[in-house]
Amino acid sequence: MLLVSSALTASANTNNGVGKVTLGNKSMFLKWKVVNGDIDFTSAVAKKNLRSQIKSFLGIPADVGVDAHHILSLGKCDHPVVLAAAKNGYHPNLPESIIGLEHYDEALQVGLHQNHPAYDKFIEFRLDKFRDLGDLSPEACNDFIQKELIPQLKKEIFNAKNSALKNLNAYFEDVINPKFGIE
Repeated sequence: MLLVSSALTASANTNNGVGKVTLGNKSMFLKWKVVNGDIDFTSAVAKKNLRSQIKSFLGIPADVGVDAHHILSLGKCDHPVVLAAAKNGYHPNLPESIIGLEHYDEALQVGLHQNHPAYDKFIEFRLDKFRDLGDLSPEACNDFIQKELIPQLKKEIFNAKNSALKNLNAYFEDVINPKFGIE
């Protein structure tokens, strides 16, 4: 588990933050903005050149049909569990939080990654269930995200890739969400 907690903590009193993470001989700057005491990963400052920077960091050529997929969707980074985890070093752009997925092409019916509301519903369901347990300490939230949620999502992404369903969203809509009663 890569952590940048010292960088996040050190920058919590400023409006913008930057932390550096290294993987092998490559490094990437993790950016965020502090808004009303919470760390915001989706501000214009945080997202500037984000996808291309992540693809470069992961070694994905810009001209191939592979998207940098945030395992915990950026759209869920305003959830109280994620906000608490950020205070303990979680960042959605950590290398273990991103995976390269082939872009889904509707005409050719190939690939895996596209808009994924059913996947996002599952993430929200899991975050809500954890929140309802009551321990929103930064450490507990970070452990939940990095040791339980992300590994579970990676496993299901792998299962989706190997399924007969056409893409990630269809897999979660037809296979995973019904198991949990998620509509």
